[in-house]
Amino acid sequence: SLPGIPTAIPPCPRRDHGMTRIVGGTDAKPGAWPWMVSIQHPSIPGTKHFCGGSLIRADWVLTAAHCFDLIFNSSLVSVVIGATQLTQPGPGAQFRQIKKLIRHENYERRDMSNDIALLELRRPVDCSPYIQVACVADAILGLSVTQERNCWIAGWGATTVKGEFSRGTPEPAQHTEEMVWASP
Repeated sequence: SLPGIPTAIPPCPRRDHGMTRIVGGTDAKPGAWPWMVSIQHPSIPGTKHFCGGSLIRADWVLTAAHCFDLIFNSSLVSVVIGATQLTQPGPGAQFRQIKKLIRHENYERRDMSNDIALLELRRPVDCSPYIQVACVADAILGLSVTQERNCWIAGWGATTVKGEFSRGTPEPAQHTEEMVWASP
């Protein structure tokens, strides 16, 4: 067992909130998505948020590689875990600096293929009702997505089709349920 890394993946919670889309979706409640991470940079105006991610271990975040296309110094990047509103993160929120950025070795910016990255945090987070590790599909453990499934999408971002923020900032976090197709 490594320090700060859980030895077992926690069970996946079942959630049924009856939403349809993030665009036109509804505000997430505090603690509804305890693995949701805001990735932030000091040069971004307002909340400093520029991308989202998921906490997959106490010191690892899964995100998109394209988030770092224009970030040349990842040591300036920080993450906020356990917040629903970025302007008021609340007492359960934790802030961490990035120790290491690992992009998929075959990531292609031109077509966004292999658009996945890992962020190692400088120190692990402490789990709480507002901060939990996400369930990740793992065939070895019997947790997989092999057919059409409804999955939840949550994050801060555009709340209209044209990418505009309804209140000038990407918050509070939105959530919705979408159909996902997976290849076996």
